[in-house]
Amino acid sequence: MRQLRVGMAQINTTVGDFAGNTQKIIKAIAEAKSLGVDLLTFPELAVCGYPPEDLLLKPQFIEENLKSVDQIVKQSSRIAIVVGFVDAKEDIYNAAAVKVGIEVESIAWGGMVDYEQMTNFPEL
Repeated sequence: MRQLRVGMAQINTTVGDFAGNTQKIIKAIAEAKSLGVDLLTFPELAVCGYPPEDLLLKPQFIEENLKSVDQIVKQSSRIAIVVGFVDAKEDIYNAAAVKVGIEVESIAWGGMVDYEQMTNFPEL
């Protein structure tokens, strides 16, 4: 019987350092894969760093955050991840992207399967 191996990546992110945070996340994904992890979770707002505070009012901050999520998704094949980011569809949300990248025989499933809007930021 196959077991599900769950990992929790405890990474030290920096607010606004999208390149650095993205690299830390991608590195953690690679390490988790090498350890046979099936599902890897990341902290709240791991992509943009916590707490972003008034930076959430800058559209370019949100855009860079979303570009970083796209980069992370592309690097997460053969592992499921849950990563925190800022979403801004109708309002600004503290969100978690759930990405599943599992290869079964010759069929590959992947892509962003869902995201959950946890809370909006009421102080803004």
